[in-house]
Amino acid sequence: MENQVGEIGRALKDALRGIDTARLFLAAGCVGVAQSCLDSCIKYAKERVQFGKPIGGHQLIQEIIADMATKVEAARLLTYRAADLKSRGIRHIKEMSYAKYFASETALWISSQAVKIHGSYGTFDEYPVGHHYQDAITATILGGTAQMHQLTIGQQLLEIAAFK
Repeated sequence: MENQVGEIGRALKDALRGIDTARLFLAAGCVGVAQSCLDSCIKYAKERVQFGKPIGGHQLIQEIIADMATKVEAARLLTYRAADLKSRGIRHIKEMSYAKYFASETALWISSQAVKIHGSYGTFDEYPVGHHYQDAITATILGGTAQMHQLTIGQQLLEIAAFK
């Protein structure tokens, strides 16, 4: 068998290990997208002036940015936890789904808010938030949809298969 890749009987296990790694990379990428959007919003909120003061001086902008920062940090910590367990060879099915699900949904929410904070500038090429929004949409699908990861988390917590 000159064209064989890997050992006989291990194809599924090897493929799943690859998918597992891809999910971790997707989660980490989503954290990066979310952090970039947050950084852009902080900078923009300090510089953009409306009604005689920076928009960062408005309560709503501060609340949105606070929510963004909290979610970025939570996504980062979930991703670090999954990476740590994976690197130590400890079972991490639930934790990987936590990380991929939360990080991708967080990136989508934060990038959407970032486009709104930037207003029409959020769609200009000079600002990365519009591109990040498109990337975040894709990331919610790659490596398993939110619903698939919710199902995985539920099955792991309840120890009951939703379907056979």
